[in-house]
Amino acid sequence: MKKVIPLLLVALGIAIAGYFYIIGLNYVETEKAYVFPDVYNISTDIGSKVVDIYVEVGDTVNPNDTLLLLDTTELHLQKAALLSSLSSLKHKISSLRHRLSILKSDYEYYSKMVKIDGASEYEYKRTKTLYLSTLEELEALNKNAEEIISKISVLNEEIKQCILLSPVKGVVENKYAQKGEMVKPYQPLISLISLEPYILAYIGE
Repeated sequence: MKKVIPLLLVALGIAIAGYFYIIGLNYVETEKAYVFPDVYNISTDIGSKVVDIYVEVGDTVNPNDTLLLLDTTELHLQKAALLSSLSSLKHKISSLRHRLSILKSDYEYYSKMVKIDGASEYEYKRTKTLYLSTLEELEALNKNAEEIISKISVLNEEIKQCILLSPVKGVVENKYAQKGEMVKPYQPLISLISLEPYILAYIGE
């Protein structure tokens, strides 16, 4: 029994030493560690007038809090014009699809009939020309519609960018714009100091 106790103590000592060895592989002691706050300069790639500012210097903000609002009047006017054009274009596309359906049936009919001398070559070629030209016109209108939809998507993103949100939890350090002021794209408007700083440590060899 007396021999067992020393063996247990030796095993316990080895286990403790192994634990601190593993810890040492993952953690290094150092006295040269510094805490740096992240500073965020809030801007947008949209040039417009500042409609309102919702924060003051020293305010604490959370992620997605609204900081500043830019005027979107011109962007909404452009979007409205594109939506109107798209609506008109969709109406034309719908009518053209109906017409194309009829021309396709005629074209298929004359394609069969001309082979058995049930229709003249002239009727066949005329129907084919009408069908192909209408198909080409429809493809062009669809392409125009896609381009308009793409432009509307871009405008929607630009409208979103006119609402400036806080990316982090932080404190308002400074404001670089005033209500009613015209601002340029990429111009810093508000700076935030993050309340989630990072730590920089220097580890000696």
